[in-house]
Amino acid sequence: MVFTVETVDLKSNEEDESFIVTRKQRFSYSEIRRMTNNFQRVLGQDGFEKVYHGYLNGNDVAVKMLSSSPVQGHRQFLVELKLLFRVHYKSLTTLVGYCNEGFGNVLVYEYMAMGNLRSYLSGSSRRNILSLEDRLRIAIDIALG
Repeated sequence: MVFTVETVDLKSNEEDESFIVTRKQRFSYSEIRRMTNNFQRVLGQDGFEKVYHGYLNGNDVAVKMLSSSPVQGHRQFLVELKLLFRVHYKSLTTLVGYCNEGFGNVLVYEYMAMGNLRSYLSGSSRRNILSLEDRLRIAIDIALG
């Protein structure tokens, strides 16, 4: 079994941002605040990011607030956006849009009512723990696209 890792070149930020702008919906920071009811319900927190529950056009969404660090946060934001455009898998949530104004960078995803893939793989979801075989199958499916 062979896994490959694709590196992302961060030197051409202007090209990256123009590519991103044409691919997904861009939200204003005020739209993000309305969407999350002023960041009322936290779904989770991991390191330098928080994920909030929100509503967009009557649908549940997960709003991920990335680090507000000008260098690390923006770099992570661009990397994550570029990867999300390349990776498609039924167990991964879909990116709805983004915001890169105001207090940090924001990614808006479809809401996963059953929790995220990481919690299933780690067993922290308190649901049935996936077997090693199932985890490997998911990893291979994701790697193959």
